[in-house]
Amino acid sequence: MPDLTNIPRISELWTRTLCDSRIKIAILDSLVDLERACFVGANFTQHQPYWTQDIELNDEYFYYLKLLTEFNQRQKAKQEDTDHAKDE
Repeated sequence: MPDLTNIPRISELWTRTLCDSRIKIAILDSLVDLERACFVGANFTQHQPYWTQDIELNDEYFYYLKLLTEFNQRQKAKQEDTDHAKDE
């Protein structure tokens, strides 16, 4: 079983439950089918991780994508330039 104390902010969560044995907390690593019989009547809060959220493809996104692409191209050119390595 993993060390639960390594979970970010778990100690803060524990302080909020005040050791009430009626409070049950589950941390699941995937989406849950809340229609299952075992979850009927449960009070759930389900958070969508930031990495699964849709990205809005707007002008700001494309601006930063262009910056990243240009940066990566410059880094690759530096690696391929044998004279650049000698300067450092």
